[in-house]
Amino acid sequence: MDSDLRSSARAICDQIILWQAPSGGVSTEIRRYHRPPYLRKAISSGQDIPWLVRALYAFYDLTCEPRYKEAADRYAIFFMSCTLDRSHAWQIGGALEPCFTLYREHNPGDESLDPSAHALYRWLVGYRTDDGNYFNAGYGWRDAENVRHDEEDVGYSDDLSDVGRGLVAYYRLFKDAEALKHAIGLAKYFVREHRPGTMEGVWSGKAGTWLIGPRHNGGFENLFVSADEAGWGWSSYYCSLYLARLYDCLSDDEQKGIIRDRCVTSLKWMFDACQFDDGAVGMHQRDDKWLEHRSSIPKSPKFGLGRSESSGPIG
Repeated sequence: MDSDLRSSARAICDQIILWQAPSGGVSTEIRRYHRPPYLRKAISSGQDIPWLVRALYAFYDLTCEPRYKEAADRYAIFFMSCTLDRSHAWQIGGALEPCFTLYREHNPGDESLDPSAHALYRWLVGYRTDDGNYFNAGYGWRDAENVRHDEEDVGYSDDLSDVGRGLVAYYRLFKDAEALKHAIGLAKYFVREHRPGTMEGVWSGKAGTWLIGPRHNGGFENLFVSADEAGWGWSSYYCSLYLARLYDCLSDDEQKGIIRDRCVTSLKWMFDACQFDDGAVGMHQRDDKWLEHRSSIPKSPKFGLGRSESSGPIG
């Protein structure tokens, strides 16, 4: 790694260590956006911890400096311990991967967290549905008139990519055939073209990426777009990560072909439609300037390169 990049990565990971509380989580005194109750809701209380875990383990792999692994271990255990059977699906998936998976990888022979992983998997399967999304995210949505639809699942693609990664990780660690079956079943939601007004697929051939979600709702995550009318970077990357890992577990060339097509197309969309000249990547287009100029955000979504709908055997 280039010395400047290594120095930057070290500065980031050192800061993540400084944020850590005695509990193993993020200190609410140092990072005040973390507030109790820890990890009981799907917003702002712990969504970042799995990615802090991933960053610290990656930098430990690069440097072999124990303090990065030690902090990663503590964050991983904290997140798993705060994940409950009623936690939203993204959290349970994130507790399985990266938290449990990377802890297990970096602590060979330590099977102390295996029973927790088995419980997490059972809780995750509890979100299984016969609707087109195959797994529920675990919470409802608000429509354009601000009417709540708690009885209808939101089906966000980034949340369900967390579920998919958790399923693939569980299969690979424990050779559980049912987990692989569920991971393949969920993949159908990601490769199938979205039909407006339904949960039948979340891929947009028009955009060339995954939609944020299948519902016509907006006003979330600081975005001025509707979930069923725009893609975003979270899903472009994390859905590709899930499907790429599933790809390695498959033997059917046709299944692998459509997964490869979706992943390559979506990542191309992210660079073509969202990346700025300085390398930064916007959320659903070149839109990240909302941090400084919220009033200038366009009120309608702008899609990336157009693409004709394609189909395949698992779609």
